[in-house]
Amino acid sequence: MSLLTEERSRRRLAATEALSALSGRADAPHIVQRLDDGLSLLRNSLYTRLHAEVQGNYGKDSMLMPLSQALTEHRVKGEIEAFLVAEVLDELEHAALLPQPAQNRQWLLELRLAGRQDRAAQEARADHHFRLSSRDRQLEFSDRLEELLHEARLVPLVLYQLFPLAARAAGALAFGDHLRGGEIRNRQASLLPAITYCRNCHGRLLEVDESCRECGNPVWTIRWMTQAD
Repeated sequence: MSLLTEERSRRRLAATEALSALSGRADAPHIVQRLDDGLSLLRNSLYTRLHAEVQGNYGKDSMLMPLSQALTEHRVKGEIEAFLVAEVLDELEHAALLPQPAQNRQWLLELRLAGRQDRAAQEARADHHFRLSSRDRQLEFSDRLEELLHEARLVPLVLYQLFPLAARAAGALAFGDHLRGGEIRNRQASLLPAITYCRNCHGRLLEVDESCRECGNPVWTIRWMTQAD
């Protein structure tokens, strides 16, 4: 077993125990696994859109390249993680998926931030994001990403509108609430109708660990978003 696999198992076990104690749900392990898979997919997909796809579409600019790509990636993904935690917390509270939504903070932080050396800082970021309105959270998130990664300034702005909804959908699906997930997907389609045009996935709501090889659903590719314009 690799170190990464061991770390993931520890995170999931700690989160499962905390969620089970909070909710008494027998399906806590399933919820934790699905949510962890879904949020990891979203984090990695967004980073790909912001970095590799921007470079592929617009080329590399040596003046914009960070001194340490690995460090930059770590920081950007940490910022994404903090945002995801806040967005899922907000969704759980909004949808009343658990009887004590205010107590979800600890198991979510354990699931997504355990093992990071900057955990305390990212926990503070997550708490800060959670206190903001959805609109202010989105704006601050995009501003922060553009500070950390210059390429993030070149992505279509609609990406920053679609991504928070993708996080909310992952939270709903992890708890088995497909009706709520469908409502969220409809909101995304109203922002970018072209997500329904894909001949492969047809814009349908995918399982949390799935993505479309054609359009990138649930984090659509830059090519797909710009063609839609």
